[in-house]
Amino acid sequence: MLANNILSTILLASAALAKSELVKRSERHRRQAPAAIVEHNVCGNNYDFSANKLSVEGGDSVTTELNVCNGDIASYSATWSVTSAPGALKASPGFALANIGGKQLSSLKNIHAYWVWEWAQVQPSTSSLIGYHIYLGSAPNAGKAGAQTVVNIYLSAHNKNPLGDVVATDDIGGHRWQLYQSQGTSQTVFSFMNHQLVPGLKHFAMELEVFLAYLQAHLSVSSALYIVAVESNIEIYGGSGSLLTKEWQMTLT
Repeated sequence: MLANNILSTILLASAALAKSELVKRSERHRRQAPAAIVEHNVCGNNYDFSANKLSVEGGDSVTTELNVCNGDIASYSATWSVTSAPGALKASPGFALANIGGKQLSSLKNIHAYWVWEWAQVQPSTSSLIGYHIYLGSAPNAGKAGAQTVVNIYLSAHNKNPLGDVVATDDIGGHRWQLYQSQGTSQTVFSFMNHQLVPGLKHFAMELEVFLAYLQAHLSVSSALYIVAVESNIEIYGGSGSLLTKEWQMTLT
């Protein structure tokens, strides 16, 4: 009887120790989780969602919450407070089109974009850009890393401008835009910056192919290029704030 009690005590102690170690390992995993937290094929397999925490350091905080979809309409919130390395991109949470497969510009019909968002909170010190990003490559499977041209379409900006020089100012889709261009060793970046920077285009509905058509007509972007990725996000560089995406929808044909 005594031996059984001792054995039971040992087993209970071992179980408690194992549970304690499991909790510790779980805590370590949670703290060291990969920065680019991705939810694939959300809202009927249409989109990917990424927290994309690139360089969040000890005193920084970036949290995201993906909400329940309404059909193919997605929504999420992002809240942040960052103070380290001012000017560096900290995080860029948002949605991307899933399973694009590489669409050549010459056969592109439509990129429908719909985005309703608002500032739940924003401080004057916030540094951010809100917009879309279209990646173009010479092969349908090039992916973002192999894109030779990137097209940014910024709806709002706080204390931040795109890289490069202003090469044009024009009306596109009923809005006034400044076009920036920057050239790297292997990539050209075009950035359309909406003139209504603050508060920005908070109820945005537009066909994004008009920006690609503009670049083909005026900046010699080739129609032989392929769309290898399309996404939108808020680029967080500093300060604190909270952004609520109420409705987000995109299709590519």
